[in-house]
Amino acid sequence: MENQATQLLLIEDEKAFAVLLESYLQQHGNHVTTRYSLQGGIEQTLLKEFDCIIVDIGLPDGSGLELIRRVKSRRLTSSLIIISARNTLEDKIIGLDLGADDYLIKPFDLPELNARLKSVMRRRYAQQDAPLIFDKLVLYPATGQVKVDQRPLLLTQKEYELLFFFMTNPDQLLDKLTIAKQVWGYNMDLASNDILYTHMRNIRKKFVDAGCPEYIHTRYGLGYILTMA
Repeated sequence: MENQATQLLLIEDEKAFAVLLESYLQQHGNHVTTRYSLQGGIEQTLLKEFDCIIVDIGLPDGSGLELIRRVKSRRLTSSLIIISARNTLEDKIIGLDLGADDYLIKPFDLPELNARLKSVMRRRYAQQDAPLIFDKLVLYPATGQVKVDQRPLLLTQKEYELLFFFMTNPDQLLDKLTIAKQVWGYNMDLASNDILYTHMRNIRKKFVDAGCPEYIHTRYGLGYILTMA
C-alpha cells in the first residue's frame, strides 16, 4: 500500500505558493488535488476520501480548522497537516487537539514538508495493523476503537494516538520529547508545557474508571512507561 501514490488534498489560497507545493509534492510521487478556498476543500472531501489533507488555516472564506472539524465529525480517516503563518502555541494546541497530525509554520522548506508528510503517512500505515493487546486493553487500529474487557473505552483523538504509541512500545521507557515528536509531529515545544501531562492524567483516569490499573506510569525526570509492574 505504501508503494501507491499518496492521494493528497492541498488547500492553500496563495495560488503561486499552491502551484509550487503541488509541483513539488507531485515530483515526489504524490497525486495532488488543489483547492484555493475552504468551501472548495470541503466539497472535495465530500467527493473523495484522501490519504492526507494539507490545509492552511487562514483561508479567504473561513478557517481551515472548520474543515478539520468536519472531517473528524464524519469520521473520515484522512490524515491532516496544518500549514500556517500563525506561530502561537494556542493555535497549535487548537489545531492538534481537533485532530490534526502535524502543524507546520510558514515559511518552511519544501523538503521539511515532504519529511513530515512521510512521517504522518508512516503512522497512518502502521495503524492499519492487527489489534494491539495489553492486559485488559484491546486497541483496534482499523476502526480506531479501544475496548476494556469488550467494553468501549472512549478516548479523544490525541489520547488514542498516545495510547497507540505506548501499546506499540510496551515496557519501554519513553521520554517526553520522543512522545511529543511521535504524536504531535515535530512540535517539540509542546512537551515542555502541561499538555502532555494533562493528556496522560486523563488517559489514566479513564483506565481506572473502566476498572483497570493506571498502566502508564511516570518515571520522574525520565518519562512514561506502559507496564504492569
